[in-house]
Amino acid sequence: MRVKQEALRDITLPFVEQRLVDDPLPFFKTYGGNSYRERLGTMASLYFEKAAYQPSIRSLTVFFLKWTKLSQNPSYDNRIVESLYDE
Repeated sequence: MRVKQEALRDITLPFVEQRLVDDPLPFFKTYGGNSYRERLGTMASLYFEKAAYQPSIRSLTVFFLKWTKLSQNPSYDNRIVESLYDE
């Protein structure tokens, strides 16, 4: 199971390099199982770190639309504001 999680994390990187947001979602839904939410959050964080603010905002928007009541949402909300400010 640990190897699978590491592989899914590594697979996130090419999607980020290509600045894809919607395309990897079906893949992560199918193969990511319960880590689907985590992969989307990882993508958003990687986009933010690379100063790719529009894909970061898009990833976080998808995240919010699917999981509206998570305790970490305010921190993601701050990321959107920071992305808009830095843009």
